Amino acid sequence: MQPPRIRLNLALQVTALVHSKPPSGSDYPATGKKTGYASGLFRDCAALSIPAMLHAMRTRIYLDNCCFNRPFDDQDSLIVRLETEAKLHVQQMVKEGKLSLCWSYILDVENAANPFEQRRVEIQRWAILSVECAEETPAILAVSCDAVSKGLKPLDALHLACAQAMKCDMFLTVDKGILRKAGAFDEIRILSPIDFVMDKEGE
Repeated sequence: MQPPRIRLNLALQVTALVHSKPPSGSDYPATGKKTGYASGLFRDCAALSIPAMLHAMRTRIYLDNCCFNRPFDDQDSLIVRLETEAKLHVQQMVKEGKLSLCWSYILDVENAANPFEQRRVEIQRWAILSVECAEETPAILAVSCDAVSKGLKPLDALHLACAQAMKCDMFLTVDKGILRKAGAFDEIRILSPIDFVMDKEGE
């Protein structure tokens, strides 16, 4: 059974569980009692291990290929150095279990085409630390086509569609073209690593 994906504070979680209707799927089967749905949810939550519950509550993030490559770029520019430091901070948060990193087949494809072996190897290592990897599906292709219609390049649109398919909370990129179009996508927050770190520091 997959852990609940409700990532609110505890009070809001309880309110959502008590007042929501039973889902149509089989994740949380009804118990047959009037209060069976909520009771079943709490029973299922209790059956989860502490690490599983913490994993369910962690922010899910997706980094596109240019974000992974930022530390390897020319660091003469101040903005590039700041983005690099922020990206390295995000990596550390992933290592410490504070964030859940998601991966995708399109990251594998783009990274495999990297002509620099050291970069390619270092970036691919992050796939091991990911909690989920999106494979190509008709639904992902459909969402990517919609993103292209909103102005994204095809590869960028595939990255974004994969992140949405995995229910990621944040999509991190240093691509200014994507960042300028962030407002066109309500399903996921699109941020630079700098803005993401500032956002987390403000919590």
